Amino acid sequence: MMSLTRNDKLNLFLQKKSKKIKNKELAESLDVSESAISRYFNFTLQLSECKEQQLIEYIESKPQYQYIKVRVK
Repeated sequence: MMSLTRNDKLNLFLQKKSKKIKNKELAESLDVSESAISRYFNFTLQLSECKEQQLIEYIESKPQYQYIKVRVK
């Protein structure tokens, strides 16, 4: 597998946000630090291909949430 492109990482970040996944949760599942996750999504750290694949699988396995407006009386 090839390393993700910048756009792929941005899309993955948006997916993470829409699924309400915290950096702490991701870090624990990958056995890395929270700062490593933050730096990865800020393009200052490159994860190994194995960790990157685990990251993708973890994010894709979580349910997605949607914000909706509901009128309140």
